[in-house]
Amino acid sequence: MKINRYLILTIIWMIIIFLFSAQRGEISDMNNSFLIEVLLKLGMADFLNIISLDKANIIIRKSAHFFEYLILGALIFKTLKSYCLKNLSLITLCSGVLYAASDEIHQYFVSGRTAALKDVLIDSLGLAAGIMVIKIIERFKGNHGRTIVL
Repeated sequence: MKINRYLILTIIWMIIIFLFSAQRGEISDMNNSFLIEVLLKLGMADFLNIISLDKANIIIRKSAHFFEYLILGALIFKTLKSYCLKNLSLITLCSGVLYAASDEIHQYFVSGRTAALKDVLIDSLGLAAGIMVIKIIERFKGNHGRTIVL
C-alpha cells in the first residue's frame, strides 16, 4: 500500500490549525506581540507607527487566517488530485470551508477566544488562493517553457 504524502501533510496541517485555535486568548495575544516585536526588529517601525498596535494585531490575526488556509487549500487540492477525483476545486473549497467553520466553533469554546463568520470568509479566500496557486504552478510546469496564458 502506497502512503499518500499529501494526505499525511493535510492531516498534519489540520492538526496544526486545531492547535493554534486551542490556544487560550492570552497565549494567542502573546504570539501576536512576538510577531510585532519581530516586525519592529526588521525595520517595520515606520509602518507600525502609521497604524495602531491594535490594527497591527488585527492585520496579523487575519493574515494568519488567510495564509494557514491558503496552505490547507493547496494541500487538500493536491490530496484530492492524487486520488484522481473530479471537481477538485469545488470539493476542496467545500471541505475547507467546513473545516474552517468547525474551527471557529471550536474557538468559541476556548477561553478568551470567539467564533467569527468573517474569519470563515477570510479562510475561504485563503482556500481559493491556495487552489489558484497550485493550478498556476501546475500550468507553468505543464508548459515546459512555452508562453503561459492565464
